Amino acid sequence: MIPRAVVKEVVKYSSRSLIYRTFTISRCIRNGGQSDTGDEASSIPWYLRTENRSQAENIVELKTYDFPADLPSRVQEILKLLEVKYGLTDFKVFDLSLLPVDHPKSVENQSSERYVIIASGKSEKHIYKASYDLKQHIKNEYGYQSQIEGMVSNSISPTMRRRLAKRARQGPPATHKTYGIEPNTWVRCEIGVDGAVVHILSPERRKELQLEQLYQEKQDQDDVQEQDVTGGARIAADTTLDKESIFYGLRRGFHTSTQKCKCSNASVDAAQHMDMDTDMDLVYNQLLGEENTVNLKGYKEKFDSLFEASPVQLSSIDKRFQFYRALHLVDPSVASLDLVERILLEKYASFELVSQQIDWNLEIVNDTIKYMELLVDTPTIGISSAEKLDKLSRFISKTATFLTDEIHFFAVERFQVLLWALTCEQNTFINASKINSIIELGGENLETTKKTAIISQNEQGTRDVREMFRRINYGKRGAIPLWLREQMLFTYANTRHWKYFWREWTGLRLSISIPSEFLHYFVRVIILLSIINDKIVLRDFFGKFWNNANGVSIIGEFEKNNKLFNSENEKLAFKKALLLIYKNHCNSFWIQDAYEFANRL
Repeated sequence: MIPRAVVKEVVKYSSRSLIYRTFTISRCIRNGGQSDTGDEASSIPWYLRTENRSQAENIVELKTYDFPADLPSRVQEILKLLEVKYGLTDFKVFDLSLLPVDHPKSVENQSSERYVIIASGKSEKHIYKASYDLKQHIKNEYGYQSQIEGMVSNSISPTMRRRLAKRARQGPPATHKTYGIEPNTWVRCEIGVDGAVVHILSPERRKELQLEQLYQEKQDQDDVQEQDVTGGARIAADTTLDKESIFYGLRRGFHTSTQKCKCSNASVDAAQHMDMDTDMDLVYNQLLGEENTVNLKGYKEKFDSLFEASPVQLSSIDKRFQFYRALHLVDPSVASLDLVERILLEKYASFELVSQQIDWNLEIVNDTIKYMELLVDTPTIGISSAEKLDKLSRFISKTATFLTDEIHFFAVERFQVLLWALTCEQNTFINASKINSIIELGGENLETTKKTAIISQNEQGTRDVREMFRRINYGKRGAIPLWLREQMLFTYANTRHWKYFWREWTGLRLSISIPSEFLHYFVRVIILLSIINDKIVLRDFFGKFWNNANGVSIIGEFEKNNKLFNSENEKLAFKKALLLIYKNHCNSFWIQDAYEFANRL
């Protein structure tokens, strides 16, 4: 008998021989029946043959950028770090202090930002690595915890891995959608150094969003030409947004790719439609200038006749809402709150608007903000904060039926401000706009309020809204924004809830690291307290924060800021506030040092 080992070797040899013969025959067929064993090329190993060598890549020299020389030294260092060490490209640097005062992104309107840096990364991984390294550099170099949005790690914790394995057979969850937006394509880093904010985007995302247009002056925006966007369509740069609108910071409506198109009807003469709009505007302006409220019904009938004769257009429907809103604010008996709400919702039941190309997501957010402003300003007697919040909830549920994409209301700053305002039973007398007007006029209109009824808050609604703010802002932004903390601070001062006032003031102080910002908020709070004129609160504030060597104080931050205020009007308003407090409490010991300081200004 033949041993098994010999049989195995014969089989192996036979199989190798068969494979070799098959390979030789196939090569002969490719060579036209002639063997290539005699070919000279066959004697050259495959790894030395010329045709198998890869093409040499061209060396691309990195472009060096000349940054403005007047930038602060720390901002210059960060720019060099982003360029040289992290390899970012296509830098754009904007100094917001150079923008006009009426620009929505000027320092006057966006006090938390001073310098905006926009750069591009090569890929999502490159953007994530650069953002993470920048965060660590700021923490180690300056001791500041940067606030980063949009940076998503791909690492999965063991707990999450077990959960994913457990539900793998159920398929992906319904909320597992990216809507065409990949993570780490846009990362925003508020580094806290000289008011600098860094935006790192992928080239495709940067081309789609065009953030540069938000920080340019209007004449620069008008020069922007048409450009390609996702889907192959071409649209002009959107420069038609009202700067007073909350949407000045939103390029294309919550990162959706829906295009905003102007509605038109080919069957209606454009000139006639323009005349109708002009007539409705004329009636609306006459109503605003009317001092006598007797003829309000006449204005209403005239406007309704013009509206009925005009074609159904989105612009005319919006004008009708603005007209009825003005009527309601003047006399709720002529136009009730429910009537104005129905007029605002009419566009969603219009068959004529269905065939028109409208960005309904943007319309829903815009209408929600309008409705919230109406609820805040309504003069209707007997409507409580709980009823207003309930009305808002029903309004959102009605309009949400027409959504074409996901919407994040809390991404809109105006939404959070108005939602917080709805927790009050009455309108707050002292708000951010009043403080801004006092500073702009150098304190000329500053005076102590008379003893009036204290504004009350809806306790349950306040707790719910505050908890939502905490969860959403800490989860998405890492901290509650300063403008929202200030809004809550002013509300607690108006309602005399001093326990929560001091809590928000502590959170506000811990969120600031720049002396100029400290001084800015110190001035605003002192103006606020001078108007309210609560002696106990004034005593505690001046005792803790006027000149404290062991902590943050007004005098300490004033000296750190080279003994300069942020503006001359701010200095004058601060002086007037101190003198007003001294006038009301001249015999108190805690105001004496502040009074001497005011006289030296």
